[in-house]
Amino acid sequence: MNALIDWLATLPEWALYLSLAVVAASENVFPAMATASAIWYGAITWLGFRSGQNLDELQMLIGSATRTSGLIAIAIVLLGGGILWWRRRRAATQ
Repeated sequence: MNALIDWLATLPEWALYLSLAVVAASENVFPAMATASAIWYGAITWLGFRSGQNLDELQMLIGSATRTSGLIAIAIVLLGGGILWWRRRRAATQ
């Protein structure tokens, strides 16, 4: 214990305050981080387990979502191209 006190006495004041701030913050932050991590990884594990049980349904859902997003992307490209064509055509006639 004396060695720790001697070592702390050699530190500049700001380093001591910084170390005390880190210790004080860790008492409040680490339990919250541990709880959040436990909830997150528990949810990911549960989702993985459920996905494995319903793999056929999941594949159908992903296929449907892929098809829908592809159709939306095509519609956006066509709409953007149509607007660009219309604006250039209108600017050429003026």
